[in-house]
Amino acid sequence: MSNYPNTLITNAGLDLIAEANAQGEALIFTKVKLGDGSLPEGQSIQTMTALISPKLESELTSGSVKNGQAKLRFSVENSGLDEGFFAREVGVFAKVGEEGTETLYAYTNGGNYVDYIPNKDVPIDAQIMDVYIVTGNAATVQIQVDSAAYATVLDLEEHNTGSDSHPLTINDTVVPTSDSAPTATILNNIANMLKNISGETGWKSVPAKSLAALVSALSTGITVAADGTFSNPTLGITGLMAQNGYICFGPNFGGLILQWGTKNNTGTVQTIPFQIAFTAFTPVVVCSAADQVPVLAWQGYSAAGITTDGFTVAHFTASNTLNTSAYSGGLTVFWLAVGR
Repeated sequence: MSNYPNTLITNAGLDLIAEANAQGEALIFTKVKLGDGSLPEGQSIQTMTALISPKLESELTSGSVKNGQAKLRFSVENSGLDEGFFAREVGVFAKVGEEGTETLYAYTNGGNYVDYIPNKDVPIDAQIMDVYIVTGNAATVQIQVDSAAYATVLDLEEHNTGSDSHPLTINDTVVPTSDSAPTATILNNIANMLKNISGETGWKSVPAKSLAALVSALSTGITVAADGTFSNPTLGITGLMAQNGYICFGPNFGGLILQWGTKNNTGTVQTIPFQIAFTAFTPVVVCSAADQVPVLAWQGYSAAGITTDGFTVAHFTASNTLNTSAYSGGLTVFWLAVGR
């Protein structure tokens, strides 16, 4: 494997940078030449204007410029090479503007640490090589790529993994209408759904509360007192967990109220008050007997005189007679009221 030292800019290359800036023209990199010349002792690369012994010329296949440095990619193959050689020399050529003269911009020499390129009688696969050079303070830099050059697998991999490859602008106003659509449309649809779910003005905006924070608020917002009363301010729910209790589900659930309880027999007319008053309308009340009087074939209870504050127990006898003036001995009433 070849081992080249850093590529150095020649004096002619520095002149090209100055000329490009002075004329407001682009510094254009055009090609790379390879040669087998050995660098004489004491030879200054900065003063060189040509390769010592050029053997092969390669057009640029791709390149990039960033932060004052250019990466030039070229392909080396020997289909037209009559004589094999050791690729000691690498020279980068450039010009100023389209009408400029190609000049040796930068040069390096690998000496004895280079590969041998055989002639065309020994075909080789094209070798992809990159050379990195400084562009200095050149205001505008271009890379002249061979129009017949093909993109290599490496070019495609670098393109597809680049941070600026395939840019896409999300439009979160595109409402989903189908399960099948181009990728860009699906991404727009997802952004639209995220915006609607969060309730924010844009899909990138952070919601006032995350789902985790909301779940935490719901689970940690409950307070329970010693007497069994409880509340959840987040949901607006209050209640009393007892044998005679209630749950008021609050405005989030339409003001629904459930109340329940029991009433023991005293043998007199019984009026049962609710734990809290219903306010919107008279509730529905269901009663049942907790046990059976042995001497009667059947008897039970129903609610009579229902108001928003309570109701009176109605007693059914075995003869299916409703009696609201007496509370039969031996029975306990269970009741449930639903309203708001």
